[in-house]
Amino acid sequence: MGAVTAVERDSQALAVLERELALRHIENVHPCCEDVFVHRPEKPYDAMVFCFFGSIEEILAAAARCCRGTVLAVVRNDARHRFSGKSRGPEGHSYETACRILTEKGISFTTRTASFAFDQPFRSLEAARRFFELYGGNEDWRSRLVETGDPEFPWQLPSRREFGLITFQMGDGE
Repeated sequence: MGAVTAVERDSQALAVLERELALRHIENVHPCCEDVFVHRPEKPYDAMVFCFFGSIEEILAAAARCCRGTVLAVVRNDARHRFSGKSRGPEGHSYETACRILTEKGISFTTRTASFAFDQPFRSLEAARRFFELYGGNEDWRSRLVETGDPEFPWQLPSRREFGLITFQMGDGE
């Protein structure tokens, strides 16, 4: 079985990953506490995955420096914010923008679009209220919640996440 390096700059997130790896007895995943946008592995990776992370320009720069094979970018493909419902343009980290930039750069790529349930769980109504206060959205936030029957997370905000999968190949790295 191959090895996986999980590059993340947040040490708390890596601590959670390390606990989960230990609980599941997974030994081929190696956490690395660095910023992926400046990270330089000892040897180029065979593949890289960017999941809802970075603009396509940032992904291309990191992949050019770190990867000699397949790059998979999972990017948002929606016109509205999932929680607030506010409209947003295609700029930045969107599927449309990523495809346009790759085409302009002459990079061959394949795509697929899909969606999945990306519900937001809450431990309490107070946690939900704080969430909506932070992320905005419908003033009648309580009506958007559903009861789950789960004692740990009794409430959730149903949400679908529209996304695009973009796959392309890198050369031998820098």
